Amino acid sequence: MLSLQSNGKNMLSPENLMKIVRRCIPKELIPVNWTCDQSDILSNAEDLLRVARGKLGMFESDGELFKTISDFLGIAGCADLLEFDANHLYKTVPIMHLSLKGVPYLYKIDILSYALLFVPCPFENQQSEVVQFALRNYWRSMENQLRSHLNSHCEMVPLPVDDFSRFVEKLNGYANDFANKACGLFEDLPIYLDSYNLEDYLVYWTTMLELDVTGAEEVHKVISSYSEKYSFEENKHDYTVMLTWIGVVAKLFGKLITENSMNLPPFHQNVQEKATVRLFTNGKDNFVIADELLMSLKSKNMDVSKFEKEVQSMPRLSNFDFRDVARKVSLEEMKNIEFIRVKLTSSKIVAVPILSPDGGYCVLASDALLEILNDIIVAKRVFQTVEHDQLDRITEFFDSVETFFSSDRGIYFISLTDFDLIKQKWEDTYASMIKDESIEVKSFRRVRNGGFSLDDFKNQLKRFNLNRYFPVDKGARIVYNWKIAQKPRETLTMADMHSLAFQMQLTYFFFKFNKIGEFLHSQKVCTNWAPFMTCEWCTNQLISDTAHLNFVCEPVRLSDDSEETVEAVLPEDQVLNNIPSEATKQKKKRSRKSKKTEKAESSEESSESSSNPPTSDAVTEASTESSSAPEKQEIENPRTKESETCPKCFRASQFTRAANEKLRLSKIECKHLKKELAKAELDVEIIKKKEMDKDERIRILEDLLKQKDMELLEKQDTILQLEMEVDRIVHEKSTKIKDLENSLLEKEDMIKTLKAERHPELRFLAPTRSDEHTEKVRNILFKLLEIKDTLLRGNPIGRCRELGHRLKKKKKSKSRFIENATRIEMIRFCNGVKIYKEAVDNQLAVIRGNQLVKPEEIPELPEFPVLSQEFLKNYKDIVKSEAPRICHSLLKAPEVKPGELADNDCLVCIEEMDCEEETIKCGCCKRRYHITCAQQWFETKRTCPACGSGLFGALDYPALGLR
Repeated sequence: MLSLQSNGKNMLSPENLMKIVRRCIPKELIPVNWTCDQSDILSNAEDLLRVARGKLGMFESDGELFKTISDFLGIAGCADLLEFDANHLYKTVPIMHLSLKGVPYLYKIDILSYALLFVPCPFENQQSEVVQFALRNYWRSMENQLRSHLNSHCEMVPLPVDDFSRFVEKLNGYANDFANKACGLFEDLPIYLDSYNLEDYLVYWTTMLELDVTGAEEVHKVISSYSEKYSFEENKHDYTVMLTWIGVVAKLFGKLITENSMNLPPFHQNVQEKATVRLFTNGKDNFVIADELLMSLKSKNMDVSKFEKEVQSMPRLSNFDFRDVARKVSLEEMKNIEFIRVKLTSSKIVAVPILSPDGGYCVLASDALLEILNDIIVAKRVFQTVEHDQLDRITEFFDSVETFFSSDRGIYFISLTDFDLIKQKWEDTYASMIKDESIEVKSFRRVRNGGFSLDDFKNQLKRFNLNRYFPVDKGARIVYNWKIAQKPRETLTMADMHSLAFQMQLTYFFFKFNKIGEFLHSQKVCTNWAPFMTCEWCTNQLISDTAHLNFVCEPVRLSDDSEETVEAVLPEDQVLNNIPSEATKQKKKRSRKSKKTEKAESSEESSESSSNPPTSDAVTEASTESSSAPEKQEIENPRTKESETCPKCFRASQFTRAANEKLRLSKIECKHLKKELAKAELDVEIIKKKEMDKDERIRILEDLLKQKDMELLEKQDTILQLEMEVDRIVHEKSTKIKDLENSLLEKEDMIKTLKAERHPELRFLAPTRSDEHTEKVRNILFKLLEIKDTLLRGNPIGRCRELGHRLKKKKKSKSRFIENATRIEMIRFCNGVKIYKEAVDNQLAVIRGNQLVKPEEIPELPEFPVLSQEFLKNYKDIVKSEAPRICHSLLKAPEVKPGELADNDCLVCIEEMDCEEETIKCGCCKRRYHITCAQQWFETKRTCPACGSGLFGALDYPALGLR
């Protein structure tokens, strides 16, 4: 902070300052006429507060606004996060963190930026600008190389403070009169002024000063860009001094890294170091990110079996309390872990991000919610611009983002990507449903030097029309009195008025959205935002302090002329707590009676004292009794009501009082038990509802799966139809091509014939084959063409699909088994037909591609697919008819071996035998018959119908087993 203020003029250019202001302040609070054209940060911050005119009154001074800006400049790797323009000047302010052992640590990606803060610049004017840009770009290239070697951007490295101080001292020593010292560094250099150009010059100094090649290229780019304005040829000496300074800084920094064995590639790497884990501190809470703990320990090959599964099952960016870490990690491994305290900073308006283990950024969930509420209350000023019924839109928004703000995870972080989605959702909700530009938004009035009074505060709230939502008089008095107890009235400022008004409006959200209070309690910040309130989850009971509730729970009248009221925000049982009970009234009556008895006794004693003057002993006794009189009064007052002459009555009354006290305590306990019972019943109902939701989800998923199956079948049918259409078109085209080829061959033959007639002496000897082979090939070709025509006319795929659909429609039972079996049979048959078609096309291609092909070189056709017996049986049972045969002529007849008769008709039934049917063969004449026909024939004769020899079935002589 101090170094940033001291070097404020050389920290950020106006362009980059504008970017960081727009990141840490809502756009509605930034005046349109703010130009940001001052020379340093503080002047621009002061000008911003002046132009804002009360919009930024939450900042007491330009220094506080400057602190908010510096908080963002302290974010690790903030140049990428804030998207600074590399063509304009910027410097970041990395924050040093201490480990539990007191060792200072820095993020590895910030070590170069931290060193750059302390690098002096021994130049002025344009030379200073060149050197700063060149050094910044050189450092930037080193950071990029460092990032590529890191396992996680959260890795940290110890900072050797003493050596670093000596490094800064050396640089400051070199910076004093560096122009003369630089001449001594290159006095042995050859006469370069006439012979060296910029490229040669850069190569020489890169080698001489051991400058990194990638960084040297970045330096060369900067110098080349400035050489047009500041000529290199005319100012070679100045460029020599500037490049020498850059090389000296790089060389000294590399020496610092190497001597301290800091694992910072490319300067120094492969160094053994402890596992580093960030220990975040937020108030009294200490916690670590579970993913970071697991990643860091696994990178050092430590045992993580005790909590690895637990971390993997937890939501992303969940945390472990430090006590839980001590229980999950063994003592020996705890010694090898360096826990580094990182204090989480909170801004007044927006959340400050930190690095997450996955390389991105994240924010505390409570800070994310605070930024959303700040945008609603402070930036958008919803309570001023919308009507009461429009607040339901805000309720819908909070319900939609409820999953991001869970009260069951303890303290946790939200990734910046998810947080940007939440903010974008709120912006869309506000722009489309809530925004009303017709209503004028009013700003805070200026607070005078002597502070502001309660009436001033009330008038300011009424000026904002906040009395439409809660009683301003009571609420303002409670909040104002609480603030006066913390701070004298004369010192109250505009920032205090902003804070009190914000807390008044924030209280509305606490009671309007009960889940916000529960979430803040889980994040342990329930009393930080509105300290004057009591957290009902901390006390494990509802809030009963009427001083805190009166200004919210009662309806509010807008004015004398208006009859509109704002309904109570609190539940009914909390409102009833403010009504005095009968017991309290009786106690008041008793106290009045006791006061009367005390007055009577005091009058008697005064009369006695007037007749008898007190002695010295009496005076001392009176003084002692007067000090204990309030204590004795509570004991003596009850005895005045009972008769001192009747001990039994006194004991009875004493017993009655004890019984009444027990009864009162039992009623209180019963009341608490009823509340706990109601809460338990509510939890049970929630669990039941979740179970019902799970069953409903399962049913919906099953219906969705069934729907997807039907869609898949329809798509498969569409694919089959398209394939059939493609096959038809291909067949037509192939037929045309074949006709054209035949006509071409005929024309070629005619040409050859004509040439032969003209020149009979010329003969062309071409390779030929035997007539027998030619005839066989021709027969095979004709057969293939016939098969092709049969496939085209028979349409086996279409007919199979037709049979399948007919079977599905006719089936009476809703058996899913038959439906699945039919689908499988259709797919199997269609795939078989495709394979058969491809085999036919391949044979045709072989014959047409080679005129000398032999019959044995042509591959055999596979068997044409047939429908399974199970499918045929199901079809017959359901449709009540035989399934029609598909391309029956393509089915192969039973194989006939040499010496057998090639018969196709059964002599018993005089019908053609199908190859799909089972047959029996005669051993003598080799004649075949249907098995069913043969069994009927066996009932009359045991001889073959053709040759008369004995004919027996397979069942007549079963096979004998071997012994």
